[in-house]
Amino acid sequence: MSDARIGARLAPPAVGTAAGSLLVVASGLASPLVAAVGLAGLTVVALIVAFPYWGFLLTAAVVPMERIGRITDDSSLATVSLMRIVGTLSLGALLLHALLRRKRIILSTPGLVYAGYFALCLLTLAFTSDFEFGVRASSSIFANLLFFVLVVNSVKTPAHARAAVICWLLTTTAVGVFTMYQWHNGSVITDDPFASTGQRSADERYSTVLSDISEYQVLEATPRALGTSSHPAVYAINLILTLPFFAYFFRITRSRLWRLAIAGATAVTAYNVMLANTRAAIIAMLLVFGLIVAMRLIRLTGTALAVGAVVCLLAVPFVPSALWTRVLNVSNYTLDRSDTLRARLTYWQEALSMLAENLPLGIGVGNQTELPRRLSTRMYMPPNSTVHNEYLQSLLETGLLGFALLAAFMVLLYRYARRGERLLLRHGELHDALLFRACRIAMFSVLIYGAQVDVLHFPLKGWWLAMGIAVALYIHRPAERPLAKAA
Repeated sequence: MSDARIGARLAPPAVGTAAGSLLVVASGLASPLVAAVGLAGLTVVALIVAFPYWGFLLTAAVVPMERIGRITDDSSLATVSLMRIVGTLSLGALLLHALLRRKRIILSTPGLVYAGYFALCLLTLAFTSDFEFGVRASSSIFANLLFFVLVVNSVKTPAHARAAVICWLLTTTAVGVFTMYQWHNGSVITDDPFASTGQRSADERYSTVLSDISEYQVLEATPRALGTSSHPAVYAINLILTLPFFAYFFRITRSRLWRLAIAGATAVTAYNVMLANTRAAIIAMLLVFGLIVAMRLIRLTGTALAVGAVVCLLAVPFVPSALWTRVLNVSNYTLDRSDTLRARLTYWQEALSMLAENLPLGIGVGNQTELPRRLSTRMYMPPNSTVHNEYLQSLLETGLLGFALLAAFMVLLYRYARRGERLLLRHGELHDALLFRACRIAMFSVLIYGAQVDVLHFPLKGWWLAMGIAVALYIHRPAERPLAKAA
């Protein structure tokens, strides 16, 4: 039975249930506006149940709305957000349709390996000294696993993948425009330097800029864009992840008007990375642009170089002074001028000492109190902190065994993307092959960024979307295409 028929059968009871529930709720409401919002919400729920792919597209669209869509405070043990609600509904609808059609849910080999990593993380909760953050980290890992399963089972064709990516890019661009408005409008949150945990309250969900004084010894308070994320570093990597896909659509599009729109959206994204005022983000963005060119995701011509140079020169007067003082000042990349760089070196040294004591299984997933406890007598430490290096942090949390599982997961992702790209190129399917290439560059961007921050611990649903697409397109290869015959 086709998806359309299943949806047609489920739509009437779903809409009927929603409408009946609405009548009960509306009877106790005095506000017509609340009733209208409730009707709209229930209608969306009914459509997701009837058409799971629509729910998947909506999930992709709300991926960048991390903090705007968050209902609870960041410090809450159980975080509730629009992304999780829509994603859970979409996954539930997918499972319902699979049950009715008697189709199996594809877990994939990478998904099973990551599930093994999740199981090991749960095991570490038995001996961790930071149970609360361990539970939060485990719930995030479980959410990543569920989202990965949703993507793999929802994306069956390159058209499905492109539609999801477009939804993601559109929302990211809209958030970027809003952040630029608030930056230049002077809407700044003052961050508390003595509790600099990166957490925000639900009341601050619409504030996209903060005043950071993490380097108060050498710099004055510096405005930094955090968009709809919980920290400028999180916002920056989520923006960087979109760049390969903007390049992909620019490459496959022939319309000059659409190319101009894509170039404008890319400029908004790159400018927001600058506004995040994160040195590592600027370096990572430049390296990703280099990978886009080196891996020939786009064709770089002399005209394009000239236009890019002119645009950069014209943009110089609009660069906020804060960027020059923190990011574009070369002297700030030295240990004498950067308190954060000095702190990171201290963190890494202490992490190696802790790892030597807990090599097999680590100190527990999500542990953010052990490092401050050990360093609090030597330097100022926030209440919770990681070692700010993904490789060291993963080793420290789950030991050699957990790190081996995580590394195997990453290797499998890369092999799926690389094999899919090669097979498609061999048979002349360039546009679909370039989509695999964009996914590979997104993977590299996270590996680069992980050298200075625990990036895989961030809510990187855009990265999980890209990795899920790579696996899904490799698995769901139709029999009539050369790719399936070659495999």
